[in-house]
Order: sequence, then structure tokens, then C-alpha cells
Amino acid sequence: MNPGEQYALFRTRFLLATQQAETREIDYREELWDKAIPALAAQVASVEHSLTDWEDLSDTLLSTDINLKEKAIHFLVSPRGPAAQISASATTARPRNPVGQFANAASYLRGPPPVLPSVPKFDRASNASRVSAAPKARRSATPANPEHSGDTCYNCGKLAHRANVCSIPRNFLAELDEAEEEILNNVVSRNEDS
Repeated sequence: MNPGEQYALFRTRFLLATQQAETREIDYREELWDKAIPALAAQVASVEHSLTDWEDLSDTLLSTDINLKEKAIHFLVSPRGPAAQISASATTARPRNPVGQFANAASYLRGPPPVLPSVPKFDRASNASRVSAAPKARRSATPANPEHSGDTCYNCGKLAHRANVCSIPRNFLAELDEAEEEILNNVVSRNEDS
């Protein structure tokens, strides 16, 4: 294994070397393996801590894998495993979801929808006498729009222009004094003359 070479590249190179070998003897492949294992062991040396040999490390990993598989099989069959839990849940009664068996969990957490105000239904046949006997509601008179001639301005009350082209801003009129109003009127009248 070259210095700095990653394991995946080395493995690919190693497999290509074994496939393209001129002699297909088993001894040659074992010789390649004998060269590869020390190179791999050197790469893993920082990880092996208490293990002194590459074979011990591989044996430990293999036995750990076998133990995990056996524990998984034992767990599935054991009295505390999933099979026992399923049979125990069939005999013990659990409180059911009040919304129903197939209800969405999010809707259960949200709660019931808000109550909408009910609108009275109108049935012509049954409500005809009630409607005619009910006192008629009086409509309040809407205030009439102020009378104005078509040629006057709403802002300043002058003739010959309208509020949308008035030179005096609407907010400004509320703050004017009488003296300022006379000056403005003179300015407006001069603008209208010219």
C-alpha cells in the first residue's frame, strides 16, 4: 500500500492485480494476501490499541458480529421480545383513542374545530306568517351628501377648479389663521387670473 493511499483505491488495485495475474496458482494469490495484510494492519495500527495482531482484530470483529446476530435472534424469540409484547398487548386492555381507531394524530392533538355561528334558515312555507307579523325594521336615513355646484372646489370652495387639482393641501386648510387665509385667497385668485 502506497503512503497516503486510501483503502478503497488499494483494494481496487489489489483485486485488479489478482485478476490480471499471468499465473492463476493459489500460491501466488496467497502471497499477495500475505503482502496486503501487513499493509492493512499498518493502516489500522492507530485503531487497534490493545490488540497486537491484525488477526486478533479481525477475529474480534467477526465474533462480535456473530454475537450480535445471535442476540437479535434470541431477542425475537425470548419471552421479553416483540412476540411476547404482541401477545401481552392482545390480553391487556388499553384505553382507546376517543377520536376513533383510524383518526389522524394531528387532528386529535389540535382538538375539535371551532364552532361557527349558526345562520337562521328561512323556509317560505313555515315562516311566511312569522315574517309578515314581525315588525318591519326602520332604516335609518342616510345623511345626504352636501349640495355643491359642479364648478366649486371641496377644499377651498373657490370656483373654476376641483379638489383633485386644488393647489392647497387638504390638511393644510385646518391649520390656517384668518390672515393666512386672506393671503392664500389672493394667491389662488392670481393663479386663476393668469
